[in-house]
Amino acid sequence: MSDARELQPQVTPWTERFIDAIPVSPVKLAMAACGVLLAMFLVIEVVVGRHSEFLAGELAENIPREIRFAVILSLAIGYLVGASRALREATRRNIGALRPLLRPPREGEALVEDELPLKPDGARMGGIIGIAVALALPFVVDWGELYFFTSGYWIPETVWTWAALVTIGWMCGRLVHASLHGADLFSRLARSRLRVDLFDTRPLAPFVRQGMQTVLVWLGFIAVMALNLLNQRMGVVIAFNVLVALVVSVTTLVRPLWGIHEQLVDAKAHELDWVRETIREERQLLREGGEAGSAAAARMPGILAYEARVEGVREWPFDVPTLLRLTLYLALPLVSWIGGAFVERLLGAALD
Repeated sequence: MSDARELQPQVTPWTERFIDAIPVSPVKLAMAACGVLLAMFLVIEVVVGRHSEFLAGELAENIPREIRFAVILSLAIGYLVGASRALREATRRNIGALRPLLRPPREGEALVEDELPLKPDGARMGGIIGIAVALALPFVVDWGELYFFTSGYWIPETVWTWAALVTIGWMCGRLVHASLHGADLFSRLARSRLRVDLFDTRPLAPFVRQGMQTVLVWLGFIAVMALNLLNQRMGVVIAFNVLVALVVSVTTLVRPLWGIHEQLVDAKAHELDWVRETIREERQLLREGGEAGSAAAARMPGILAYEARVEGVREWPFDVPTLLRLTLYLALPLVSWIGGAFVERLLGAALD
């Protein structure tokens, strides 16, 4: 009975079905989500009269910082909406591209399409853990005083920030689960159901793309959160985010490719065993001489050339362009931080 339940298709959450049904690209979806959130925040700021305080020069010292936090976290939520959908679409495309390489599933084995949706319990637990971490991180930061518990701290901007933290924690936790779920699925496909052509690794590109696209999703999130580095106290929070992103990115990139590596190593060793056994047989014919020896001498250069080609086969499906793209991805958070610092200086100069 339990095995039958495990083989039943997982139900995609209604939120993901709703987001996936919106007829725009993930980039436009992220921009739209950011725009809606920022518009809502702007309305709140106008309602509470922040624009009047700003024009009158009566804006409290901590308000610009709280506004900046609220805006950056709103951008992060919008980014996560688009990035989560982009990762789901990429996973489906990459699975589809691998279909010609997959051996038929064993009897009773779940289909790939049934394995794609997240397991509800695991995704929910990931979201809950994400919320707990997001709410705990501010207390790790050295604020000097725990003024979270004072009535004066709770202004519209801080309420928005904490609500955004809950949302980001939930979405990040689910995104971690989705990333690791995809890595596990591709890893199992690489180890059990994949046909590998030793001399043509181009069909294996979906494994590389899946890992690279997951890395890009997480580095993009870090790039948005890196805008908070304008406040030095946020260094601990950013460092934790970087650690999580690094662990998830390395896992999702290396785990599936390790299965490909093992397949290529095994296929290469099998082919080398065969060609070297052939060389031994041809060498024996050469020693015997005669017409058979002459025929063996004619075949030997081709066999040796084939052996050299097999030995030269790469055991990892990486190439130079892939490594260059990975390097560019790693530069995203740094570029974001530098850009944020530049904008901060411009705003400071304008306000002064």
